[in-house]
Amino acid sequence: MGAGKSGKSKVDYELQTTLDEAISKLEGLVAGLKAKQLVLRNHTEAVELRPPSVVVLSVKAKQKGSRESIEIQIEWKTDQHPGEENPDAHSIGPGH
Repeated sequence: MGAGKSGKSKVDYELQTTLDEAISKLEGLVAGLKAKQLVLRNHTEAVELRPPSVVVLSVKAKQKGSRESIEIQIEWKTDQHPGEENPDAHSIGPGH
């Protein structure tokens, strides 16, 4: 599964679903990140990822007219080392 360091593998999909189902998929992603092993599948492909302890997290939120969106990206290099940025300077959570 996956192509390893020398090749490329890609799985992507987009679906319209309920918020509860989207939350369930995100919880599965979180569980995989905690386990440091993720397997992502669509109908024809699968990719196994093994994130290290240090990742780059990018979060973008947009409002444009009646459309709102959140884009979350997590990326890493397999030889990543800890950075100096303070992770407590940023927050994500329910509004208050």
